[in-house]
Amino acid sequence: MINKARQTFGDDRAKKNPWEEDRLGVAPIAKRLAHVIQTLDAPYGYVIGINGVWGHGKSTLLNFTCAFLDKHNEEARSDDEKVSVIEFRPWMVSGHQDLVSAFFKILTESVGPRENWLKRFLRKRLKQVGGSSDAVMDAMAKVAVAADIGVTKGAATAVVNIVKRPLKAKIDEFLQDESLQSAHEGLVEQLQKAGRKFLVTIDDIDRLSEDEVKSIMQLVKTVGQLPNVVYLLSYDRTKISEAFDEQEDNSSPRYSEKIIQHEIELPKPSKRSLLLILDGEISFMMGTAQPDESRWFTLTSRGIRRWIDKPRDVLRLANAVKFAWPALEGEIDPVDLLIMEGLRLFDTDAFNWIRDNRDFLFRDGNYRFQDTSARKPVVERFTNSIGSREDKDQILDVMSVLFPSLAELIANKGFYHSEAYHSIASRRGIASEAGYDAYFALTPSSDAIPKRVVDEVVSGVASDAQLISIINSYVGKRSTSGAPMISEFLGELRHRYDAVQPPAVSQPLVSALFAKADAILAEPISNDLFSLSPSSGLLFLVDKILRLAGTTEAPELLKSVFGDTTSLAFSADVFVDIGRDLFIFPGDESAKREPPLVDKDSFEELGAILLQRIIQAASDGSLESAPHFWNLIRTWTHYDKSDKPKLWMSQRMMDNPLFMLKTAQGLLGYSASPKGKSYHFTERPDTTLYDFDVIHDAAQRHLQTAKLNDDARRQLEALREGADRMRCEKFNSDMPSTG
Repeated sequence: MINKARQTFGDDRAKKNPWEEDRLGVAPIAKRLAHVIQTLDAPYGYVIGINGVWGHGKSTLLNFTCAFLDKHNEEARSDDEKVSVIEFRPWMVSGHQDLVSAFFKILTESVGPRENWLKRFLRKRLKQVGGSSDAVMDAMAKVAVAADIGVTKGAATAVVNIVKRPLKAKIDEFLQDESLQSAHEGLVEQLQKAGRKFLVTIDDIDRLSEDEVKSIMQLVKTVGQLPNVVYLLSYDRTKISEAFDEQEDNSSPRYSEKIIQHEIELPKPSKRSLLLILDGEISFMMGTAQPDESRWFTLTSRGIRRWIDKPRDVLRLANAVKFAWPALEGEIDPVDLLIMEGLRLFDTDAFNWIRDNRDFLFRDGNYRFQDTSARKPVVERFTNSIGSREDKDQILDVMSVLFPSLAELIANKGFYHSEAYHSIASRRGIASEAGYDAYFALTPSSDAIPKRVVDEVVSGVASDAQLISIINSYVGKRSTSGAPMISEFLGELRHRYDAVQPPAVSQPLVSALFAKADAILAEPISNDLFSLSPSSGLLFLVDKILRLAGTTEAPELLKSVFGDTTSLAFSADVFVDIGRDLFIFPGDESAKREPPLVDKDSFEELGAILLQRIIQAASDGSLESAPHFWNLIRTWTHYDKSDKPKLWMSQRMMDNPLFMLKTAQGLLGYSASPKGKSYHFTERPDTTLYDFDVIHDAAQRHLQTAKLNDDARRQLEALREGADRMRCEKFNSDMPSTG
């Protein structure tokens, strides 16, 4: 079902139903005002003003007052108790029509039958002048046309050709011409006899030009001052004062005060009511999300409450979010989207700085290797640029919450605690590269894993086949920079399982990861030294998932995947890693080891399963297709103390250059330069697994006979030279000392 709230953009039209649309709390005021108008005795007319700044709900108050009067009229026992409401919107005809004519058109249509005496009088005068060009008669003709009175073609043409003059001149003509004075006196008499009360509302006077503001006010004071007619005017007092050139410190009575007999000060909407309106407008986006309370409080108090001062501010922010959300739903944290749109609308300096400093924010490009002291001046230049703003600290607080990496660089750091990157990435915050790029492009980046995909993978609902299909879609795929997309995919999953509230462990996901492990391990290593290789990313992810499963569930998960036709190489990697935690296999003694995932009995059960599969694969020839062999051979050798595993390795290194290159992955490290990678032995190989003579001779043989690319040749050269060095060291260590 389509959520209508998200499909409908808000507008700033005034509300009309005080019983259903009173989001600003003005209905009680309108109800009291309507009661006053009902009971007010106004034999000489009365003028009430509603003062409020633009966007605070003056028109809504007028509409609600009229709604209460309409209800009163419906319940009135006689016509004499009713209040006839006449709405006059001068800004609708401003600039292209005579406002006096428009006003009296509405008034005459409202106070009597269509063929009233004023219309008949004006029709008679028009027949007498026959389209005369006399200035006073032309003014009368304009009144007649505005009042929808039939005129001759000549008279209408004369009206069209009249040069527009200021409204004050029209009023002066009205007051000076005896015929029009007589007509006005007749109107007064008719209103006195009618015995009914009229309310004339004139809204948005502050939308008019200064000349028109003065003219409308003069109209109300002069020709519009009629018996039993109450005026309800809405305006911004500042605009009225400017029109009459009134000074704030002027102690003498203002002209507007002589016109307006009672003024109502429209109360400023409370922050609470504005926030409630915003909450209703964006609830479709927030859904059931529970943002971090401390974070949300800071962003609300230092940002949203400062930005929202009137209903139109709420409207602008809500509409901005409604525009962006359909394109970004699920691909960016909704809170961060809301705050970024707030910065764009209300704190443009901060927004522009964030937009223009991507490399700085993500330590990319020239900022990659800079420490805090080198980065701090960049932020200081920005803080100095907004130093004169009273809300400087609040702006910086909001930026620090959005980008925790900025907190240590900003002077008022410590207002909000730092947030771990895995948490930011999990919710796809603006401080994650995927969230940032999606926001500024208004579409998810092609280099990012869609959040909906990650959500599906960790949901625990997807089947093995569905998960394998998703993983397949990223195997072999490259980013725009050439990096393996599978590394990005595995990284997104790690962020989820690193969260304070991680997803539940799923057997189908573990099975899918092991099923596609060979394809992942075969992915080329990125040239980016600071990125995890796909194989390392997979190992870290599985380790994280197994540790979340706990020591009771983890062994059962492993027994299941070790016994399936899944990756032998990766199963051996996990097995050897567990063995290091149990101190069964040697490891880096200086490295801090995690508590074992399984006990020794379960470890041996897993080893038995794995050994049986290794022996079978060696027998049928499938073992040679493994993406690497170092932990396979180590596992095999752990249980088989004969030379069989070592001989198997040696024979295939001699026979197959591709096998030799896969062996190199466990022996060589590399450094990158513009000329390419240079390789070297990372450590002294285990002689129980490798024969230095075989490594040297096999490398030499393939260098001479095989067709190799430059990178493969450099690897084999490094193997040959490293093995030769190892042989010399062994020879020297075996020599008897002479001294």
